[in-house]
Amino acid sequence: MSTTFHDLSGTDIEGNELSFSKFKNKVVYVTNVASAWGKTRRHYTQLQVLQEDYNADGLEIIAFPCNQFGRQEPKSNIEIKKFTQEKYNYSGTLMSKSDVNGDNTNSIYKWLKATSGDDSDIKWNFARIYLINRSGTSVQQYDGKNPQDLIGDIETLLSEK
Repeated sequence: MSTTFHDLSGTDIEGNELSFSKFKNKVVYVTNVASAWGKTRRHYTQLQVLQEDYNADGLEIIAFPCNQFGRQEPKSNIEIKKFTQEKYNYSGTLMSKSDVNGDNTNSIYKWLKATSGDDSDIKWNFARIYLINRSGTSVQQYDGKNPQDLIGDIETLLSEK
């Protein structure tokens, strides 16, 4: 298992390998997303506000589309990218659609679950959020929160240089 978040890599929405070393000295917000859920609008809108308000201070948002919950992410990667850009002007990082639970859980979520100390299944779309500190060694986990609920914790992590 990798020792830090920055040792990981994954496939982005365009099919390219993305090294998470790119996020060194950044606070990283990770969540699983879907296009066809009742709370999609609220979450993507709030994610974009966080991106606009805190990216210059060092916040990076990484979204993992997932179709494991009510099949609410049926779109292809190309369709997901188009949807998030056109509907929400989402400018954070989008990863390739993948699983966050079960036998085919992507490697990033395996690391996040192990490092946070909670390997339980994620319950739904946007349901679990991870915040990773600038050194990539500490993961805080949140269940059932809206993005704006984490502003205080995000600001605290951003203030730690």
